[in-house]
Amino acid sequence: MLEIITKYCAEKDDIKEETKATYIKQAGRFGAKSIDKMSYNYMMKKLNEEFGASTSSQLQGVHILMVCTKENKPRVFQKLQKLNQELKEKKDDDVKEKNEEKLNTLPSYEYILEKLNELDKDGKSLAYFVNYIMINYGFRNRDFDMIYIKSKKEFDAIKREKFDTRNYIYHNQQTKQIELMIFVYKTWNTYGPKHIKINDEKFITHFKNLKIDDKKPVFVTKDGAPVGLSYLSDLLCNYSIDKLREANVFKVVIKHLLDTKDFSKLDEYVKSRGTSMAEIMKSYNIQRVDKKPEPEPEPEPEQEPEPNSED
Repeated sequence: MLEIITKYCAEKDDIKEETKATYIKQAGRFGAKSIDKMSYNYMMKKLNEEFGASTSSQLQGVHILMVCTKENKPRVFQKLQKLNQELKEKKDDDVKEKNEEKLNTLPSYEYILEKLNELDKDGKSLAYFVNYIMINYGFRNRDFDMIYIKSKKEFDAIKREKFDTRNYIYHNQQTKQIELMIFVYKTWNTYGPKHIKINDEKFITHFKNLKIDDKKPVFVTKDGAPVGLSYLSDLLCNYSIDKLREANVFKVVIKHLLDTKDFSKLDEYVKSRGTSMAEIMKSYNIQRVDKKPEPEPEPEPEQEPEPNSED
């Protein structure tokens, strides 16, 4: 099995290296037995033992099994296809149920705006920076892993790149804008780099208050080292309003835009997150009834460190 997955990963240029490493690790959880010697019942036994009852985890395991059986075990592959579809449907139902529960537990859009204004008045610049971007641009945790670039020439060169291994933030003194170049995010393979310009004077003031050194990350550990994704996610959770986390802030904003029928802003919000309207309505809509006709869906591929300055 490991040999099949390793070959599969080597032939796939559109899969991130970290994803390939995850696939290989997951394949190892099925043991050393050759795929030819694995019965469907054995596969199900290992799937339940190694991947648990979580629907998402089981989907990951089934994906590995499907890759390994597609060519050599067509009957087993068909069974796995059916199981995969059942798990996807269960996952969608679970998401809908959780989102309906959120309808009664998440705060209102007006509440989070009020809290954002309080952060501004209290001079909590890093918290303002985090929440402003979450509320207005729907960033996921990984998107916040940015390096500050002071030179216009260097940033202009970065903007011409089709891909980079880091994300960047730049203060354009001439246009009085903050510019973001986001290369590393969940759906980059589908949507490509995100170039975002922010004109808001309050946001720019709070960003300047952070006093980040040139070519240094916005977020670092207590020792000044770059942060990992898990560490960054914890940080962002703690800085988010009421520790809501980015996904819940996103759901609050989506509900508001649907309630107010601000579909123009909704389209902008979808683009700045790097997702599709179909995915929004499936995974983030906490209304019981969709309020916007769904356009043609686009494919979607698949939290507190210390800042450089104290708030």
